[in-house]
Amino acid sequence: MFMRGFIIAIGFIFLFTGCKKDELTLPANVDFVFELNPFETSGEKSDLKSTFAEGENPQKDKGNQFKDLIIDNATAFITSIEIEGIREQGGDVFLISEFDPPVEINLQNEQVISSDISFDIPQGVYEKLDIQFNMGDATHPALDFQGSLNQGNSSAIQFRFSYVPMEIIQVRATRVNPSEKIVLDKHKNSQAKVTLNAEYLFQNFTLDHLNDVTAINTNNGKEVRVNNKNNKSVFGLMTGRLEQSISVIFE
Repeated sequence: MFMRGFIIAIGFIFLFTGCKKDELTLPANVDFVFELNPFETSGEKSDLKSTFAEGENPQKDKGNQFKDLIIDNATAFITSIEIEGIREQGGDVFLISEFDPPVEINLQNEQVISSDISFDIPQGVYEKLDIQFNMGDATHPALDFQGSLNQGNSSAIQFRFSYVPMEIIQVRATRVNPSEKIVLDKHKNSQAKVTLNAEYLFQNFTLDHLNDVTAINTNNGKEVRVNNKNNKSVFGLMTGRLEQSISVIFE
C-alpha cells in the first residue's frame, strides 16, 4: 500500500513538472511603441557654447552664425528585430522577425507612436532580454533626424542628420525600475517602449561645429544635410553615440 502511494506521488510530481514546463513555452504578447526625446537649444541658455573666446571664432566671416538647433522629428526604417532572452526557468529564447519592405516609424516631438510590430515571447521571468534592431537598406536610411537651424532674425534652415545606409543597434531591455526583472505573462499584454534620445545624441554639438556646415538649395529652401557623405566632420561627432541613445523599457 505504501509503495502504491509512493508511485502515485511520483506520477503527480512528473505531471506537475511537465505542466510547468509546458507553461513556460506559452507566449506572452508584447507590443512595441516608439518615442522621440527631442533636442532643443536657443539663445543664452544654449548648451551649444562656442569653444572660442569672443572675437576669435575663425568661422565668423562664413555667414552661418547659427543661434538655435532644434531636433523634433525622426524617421526610422526597421528591416528586422532579433530578441534573445535568458529566463530564471525554461530554455533560452531567440526570436527574429523580418520586414520587407522595412517598417517605417515616423516620430514627432515626445509623442508615443504605436506600430504594427509585436512579438509573442515565451512567458517567464527574464534575467536578460536583449533586442537588436537592424535598420536601413540600400534604398532606405537607417535613421533620419529632422529639425531646424536658426540664424537669428533670418528664416530657419532645415536640418537633417542621417545614418545611411544600414545600422545594427543592440539594446539591453529593462523595466522602468532597472533593478526589477522583466516578467512576461500570457494573461497580460506587455508594452515595450523604444525611445530615441536625440538630447543625448546631439549634446556634443557646439556652435562652432554648426557654423562650419555647408547648406544646399532644395525645392523647399536651404537645407543642411549631415551624413557619411555631407558635412562629414560634424557627422564624425556622433561616432559611438547612437547605440547609447536608444533604450527599450518594458512597462
